Amino acid sequence: MVDTVEGLVVRVDRRVCHVEVAGQAYTCALRGHLFEFEEEQTRPVAVGDRVKVQLQGEQGAIEEVLPRRTQILRGAGRGKVQIIAANVDLLVIVVSVKSPPLRRGMIDRLLVEAESSGVGAAVVLNKSDLCSAEEAEALVDPYRRLGYAVAVVSCLEGRGMEAVAEIMGNRLSMLVGHSGVGKSSLLNALDPELNVKVGAISRRRGMGRHTTTHTALLLLRSGARVVDCPGMREFSLAGIEPADLGAFFRDMAPFHNQCKYPTCTHHHEPHCAVKQAVTDGQIAEPRYESYCKLLDELHGGGERMPRHGSF
Repeated sequence: MVDTVEGLVVRVDRRVCHVEVAGQAYTCALRGHLFEFEEEQTRPVAVGDRVKVQLQGEQGAIEEVLPRRTQILRGAGRGKVQIIAANVDLLVIVVSVKSPPLRRGMIDRLLVEAESSGVGAAVVLNKSDLCSAEEAEALVDPYRRLGYAVAVVSCLEGRGMEAVAEIMGNRLSMLVGHSGVGKSSLLNALDPELNVKVGAISRRRGMGRHTTTHTALLLLRSGARVVDCPGMREFSLAGIEPADLGAFFRDMAPFHNQCKYPTCTHHHEPHCAVKQAVTDGQIAEPRYESYCKLLDELHGGGERMPRHGSF
């Protein structure tokens, strides 16, 4: 009789998963019954999942996915969702001063995903060596004011790594961001022994080339665990009702239920507390613009992130 043991999914490839059991990794197939909900999701297992597996030698089979504390989702088209990672504690949004430039719409989109998923969020600004300290602070100050953890770093010069390590602590973090912002460089700066492959910037597009080809869970020497995933050309929100979107914007949430009309979308209705807060300067206009774009998407507007970016 084959024993069933509990393990942690540390890597997901196209056909198999790699599961860590008692410090050893096993290549595992997925039992057919796990695909019961394949009409709703692209894959039933994600990095970070706790699973029950049957082992035979150095291989095994995943029998059961244990309940998740949290899950990071994105829309995968045709009504499906993709579970990118499970049981994540912190979403670390990595951006850069330039090459590629910081895109606030992408940050706001990922902050909504973090808020709706019940995980913490942090913003790490890389390539600070390309601007003054004052310019870097101006770029991250809007998120610091919202109460998010912020770190200004230069992977090239090795600055700011202590702040990132402190933010991550011993939690399970997930790094996300456009290709070329320096996610791999950040991991190498935090733990040189990882030796993560670093890609060059495309001169023609000004974007980084994808160097990560699969989602994997990495253990840093500090004890922190990090989910490293390939860049994504699109990141569509999933599982969020349009009526709830405003509640996931920290600056909008206090005004979300103060409008004259209970079904107010904060878009075109009169006597809207959110729009009045924008007029009064209590909500920044770029944040409200991000909200309107996401609202349009959730209503089926079909808007997508630029094709030249990783989101």
